[in-house]
Amino acid sequence: MATVQNQEQPYMNFQQWVKKFEKKFESSEEEKRRQKVWSENLEMVKQHNSEYMEGKHTFRIQQTRYSDQTSKELSWLSCRMPPILASCTVDNSSSGDDGEAYESPVSAVESHNKIVNKELVELSVQQLVDCMPGGDRPGHVYDSFNYIMEHGSISESDYHQRSPFQRGKCQSANKAAAVELARWKSVAIRNENNPEQDLERAVARIGPVVATLIFSSQTQLEKFSASPYDGIFYDPGPYNWGQAKYHAVLVVGYGVQRNSADNGTEKYWIIKNSWGCGDDDENSGYHKIAKDKNNNCSIASYAMYPVVKRTGASAV
Repeated sequence: MATVQNQEQPYMNFQQWVKKFEKKFESSEEEKRRQKVWSENLEMVKQHNSEYMEGKHTFRIQQTRYSDQTSKELSWLSCRMPPILASCTVDNSSSGDDGEAYESPVSAVESHNKIVNKELVELSVQQLVDCMPGGDRPGHVYDSFNYIMEHGSISESDYHQRSPFQRGKCQSANKAAAVELARWKSVAIRNENNPEQDLERAVARIGPVVATLIFSSQTQLEKFSASPYDGIFYDPGPYNWGQAKYHAVLVVGYGVQRNSADNGTEKYWIIKNSWGCGDDDENSGYHKIAKDKNNNCSIASYAMYPVVKRTGASAV
């Protein structure tokens, strides 16, 4: 069990939450409906955190910009899981932020471009939202990689984000690609008994990897805080495959922390997660997920990474 921090959890009221996350509602009826959902979610957060303080959970959750969304709205709507090893996105366009589904693959390309070409270039997520076929209804992560292989990735400075991300007319014509892909690869699973060992090797030797998390319908990842005091996310299941959620994240590292409860240690993955971005915390968007714990959330089962072309070089 994770270390329990004896700290009082502050909660925002509805108007404070609306102001912080700059929420807009189409009508007063819509605002009332959202406030009702928000109130129900807040009670769920309080209950979970009370149980966390009793040592019943390994992580604490918080109010996020998704606090007015129902579980159904946050569930898997557009992602398809193929019979072959491949990752998929799950971010739901009904959240009003279509671009979140593409943040993990685009972030992976940015990271690998930095590794290969020694240059950190912020790439356009809006390009994929606007220009990919069905860009407002995203499917597999490899769809994003395949698109970038064919068309290249334009920089954010040349193809600006609309806030929030909304699908519009493709404006990639006559814009030069800042980064090009040679191909993408799946992380090969050589150890079926411990696939996380293969993921660890890939992250250490190759760089950040896009992984698809599969978690139970009742999990709270969308409400999980990025604070280092809020524990390590763990979803014990059980998984009802008809209701399971799927979500693409970027695995950027791993580590070990001490558990003061029993003086032992706990291993964790560090993930960059679009569901966490936007909070005013220095760790915003980065979470810890349990590592070497029965392949938690199938984190190692559906993982892939892009192979970026060297500047001025042909495909390698």
